[in-house]
Amino acid sequence: MRRFNLHEGAINMTTISDALLTRKELAQIFKVTPQTIVRWEHAGMFPALHLGSRVRYRRQDVEAFITKAQAAQGGV
Repeated sequence: MRRFNLHEGAINMTTISDALLTRKELAQIFKVTPQTIVRWEHAGMFPALHLGSRVRYRRQDVEAFITKAQAAQGGV
């Protein structure tokens, strides 16, 4: 597997794959079904990256959603 170095101005493929989540992974995080993730995506809760027939979600978008939800509930 080829690895790239961010410090040399190239893309680190390991970092990118760690930053992207599948529907199944996102469903496991929230303890819901993948179909619920599809509904949330269509409702605009999470922007999705459509890569051909594959769909991925950026971890930073998920973390922003959680932070926003916590703030709305008076949490952290």
